[in-house]
Amino acid sequence: MFLRSSGHGREFALLALLLQEPGRIYGRQEVIETLWPQGASPLASHLVDTHLANLRAKLRSAGAHRLIRTVRGYGFSVRVEGASNRLTP
Repeated sequence: MFLRSSGHGREFALLALLLQEPGRIYGRQEVIETLWPQGASPLASHLVDTHLANLRAKLRSAGAHRLIRTVRGYGFSVRVEGASNRLTP
């Protein structure tokens, strides 16, 4: 897979998380806790944005345009056509 060969483990982990339940909206804090289980850096929120931008660029170059969506004020999800995205507590 193109992400494994790039050596960016957190990007792969982020994609794997979002693909666990396509359509589910994952909150920023949940993403941070998943990517940094031993404790997050003070820059973790910015790093999530950076990893998402890098991941979106790689997906775009592979033909998967707009696969990941940001739900302002809630979090991130993988788009599922014909399904309503659901929030989780």
